Amino acid sequence: MTANDLAFPPRPQQGAALAYLRGRVLLKRLRACVSAKQNGFWQIVR
Repeated sequence: MTANDLAFPPRPQQGAALAYLRGRVLLKRLRACVSAKQNGFWQIVR
């Protein structure tokens, strides 16, 4: 890690990969939420 690395923001590819992973995690959570609702698990949670 040099001073140059600190001066420039992360590479676009890196940002895209992070955004992609974040999206995947959000999708997983959404799907878990939906399936929980369908299973009637929602009443227990509330």
